[in-house]
Amino acid sequence: MAAIPWATAIRAVEGAIKLGGKFWPKKDDSAKKALIAALIASIPVITKELIPLLIEVIREIFRRGKYKPYYADNVDVCHTYDDCTVGAKIKPEHRHRGTGDKELCAECRDRMLGI
Repeated sequence: MAAIPWATAIRAVEGAIKLGGKFWPKKDDSAKKALIAALIASIPVITKELIPLLIEVIREIFRRGKYKPYYADNVDVCHTYDDCTVGAKIKPEHRHRGTGDKELCAECRDRMLGI
């Protein structure tokens, strides 16, 4: 799989969302934008084959808001699944809602993208 330029990938994702009837995040979508940023930051190489998966996950984020990200101060990544092997080790009293400006953990990312 050949890597494609970052700007090209972002334009493709933005264009697909607009064509799908859902425009790029509005001002009140800051939590969703943060989750998308965490997801994209966690992807080491964006390939042409990955873009359709990424678009579908982003559409799901906007349609349903089914992902509830959380993080801990002492961990470098955020999570979206309670049963993630790393995220499950975070004690409830140490969990914070949101992404904490951290990238998504690899396990949650792969589950979100279905890979």
